[in-house]
Amino acid sequence: MSIDFKKLKKLLETHYITPVEYFCLDKECAVIKCFFNKNGEFLIIYVPSKFRFTVKAENGEKIYDMDDADEQTENDDYTKTSSVPDMSLIEKDPDNNSYKELSKKYEKNISLEGNDEPVSRKIKRQIDRVRIPFSRLSYDIALQNGKWLCMSFGGDNSLFTIRSYDKKIRSFLFLVVLTDLIENIEKLSDQVSIISDQFYGIIHKVAVSNLDTIKNDIDNYQNMVQSVIKKHNEYLHSLQEYRKIYETTTEKENGIIKSFREKINKEQGLARSTMEQSFQKQYDAMFKTRLEIVGKGIELSDRFQRNLLILEEVSFDNVVMLTRVRKNFDLFKEIL
Repeated sequence: MSIDFKKLKKLLETHYITPVEYFCLDKECAVIKCFFNKNGEFLIIYVPSKFRFTVKAENGEKIYDMDDADEQTENDDYTKTSSVPDMSLIEKDPDNNSYKELSKKYEKNISLEGNDEPVSRKIKRQIDRVRIPFSRLSYDIALQNGKWLCMSFGGDNSLFTIRSYDKKIRSFLFLVVLTDLIENIEKLSDQVSIISDQFYGIIHKVAVSNLDTIKNDIDNYQNMVQSVIKKHNEYLHSLQEYRKIYETTTEKENGIIKSFREKINKEQGLARSTMEQSFQKQYDAMFKTRLEIVGKGIELSDRFQRNLLILEEVSFDNVVMLTRVRKNFDLFKEIL
């Protein structure tokens, strides 16, 4: 029983959710990447196999085929334990020390450049870390790193590669099953806004904490840490400004519609036709403005999330490597 694509798209548009890209398995839509216009967050909608449908590029839809890329990865020894340490959970104060416990479970070196380490390993390792704050919530998450898409379903990761995908992006996305989306769509946007603000704060704090642990090892390191904090705050401010601008634009658009409905029934004939044309021009202009604002919001969120995920990855991997260096020197001292 497939879903009617046009009805689904209309439902999303009604709740100001913009479909960005469609990912297909066996020529049927299995995943929809969306953008919450209101709060500037990304959403991944997973379509169960029995509800999947075909998507035709009739209105400029960006459609990609993807392949299941699940594999037994190497260099992920720290994830083999069934007892994952509790990092700070959303709605609680961050506990950076428990997050760092993950570093103790590495059994092999990590390559910072990534030249000798496939993205598939890195994205699985990162999603196991960043999903920890969600362990007590009903939400799942996904990460996208270029052509790689990793979705976490209750702790079980599913990895996919997207064919002919050449965008160099890194995104964090809320993951929701299509049936749950339809059932909870009225409150989903507000819930995501509350959760995302806490999540960004947690990930930023643990990344800065990782950097702080090695601040004495590199000259002028503290200045770099402060620069990272400043840039993060600038991004957050920009996101807040986007949300305000979008809300103001939406209110103006709704005001045009309301004014039209109040006045149109009072006019007849040529006056009515003239009024309809005038209001249509106003609405078209405002609608175009809103689309441009949403486009800029997507670019801003893309840039913010890419930098945040790179920061988390680099800070974590570097503190692990430097910890190993310190331990190796300690062992060396013991045998002198």
